[in-house]
Amino acid sequence: MSGAGPKKVVGVGLACLDQLIRWKDAALPVHENRVLDFSMQGGGLVGTALSAVTRLGGRAEWWGAVGGDWMGRMVLDSLTQEGIDVSHARVLDDGHGPLVLVCVDGVTGERHFLHSVGRLDPQTTVGSLERHAAREQHACSGRGAAPRRARRRRLPVGHRRARA
Repeated sequence: MSGAGPKKVVGVGLACLDQLIRWKDAALPVHENRVLDFSMQGGGLVGTALSAVTRLGGRAEWWGAVGGDWMGRMVLDSLTQEGIDVSHARVLDDGHGPLVLVCVDGVTGERHFLHSVGRLDPQTTVGSLERHAAREQHACSGRGAAPRRARRRRLPVGHRRARA
């Protein structure tokens, strides 16, 4: 298998749309503060890690969920632009985002993260994403549908503990 090319890394977890706002000084009252910079980019722990994999020449695949709105489409587009396979991603029609607002203090560089799945309707939006996230967390334990799919494709599943 050494001649088969780079190994594939499969990421299960958060990929989102980050909206970064850098403000003048978090210690100032709101009426004295102002926004110095704004940008929007793909983010999330797993999305960012998989982007690093492809930028270093590896292959990556993301197994996660996004809402069926413009934010979800932007998440999938940003992952695809990074060369990440999103063919196993779930699009939840009743979901939104996910979106993370990253507020950066212009003086200290300290970051504050505010997470949203859009419209906070606990029966649809939040409930659907939370149920999917719970299934994906279950998958990380080596049980469930995601690891079964990985095993069928002969991908390693789970983590190995170091022996003392």
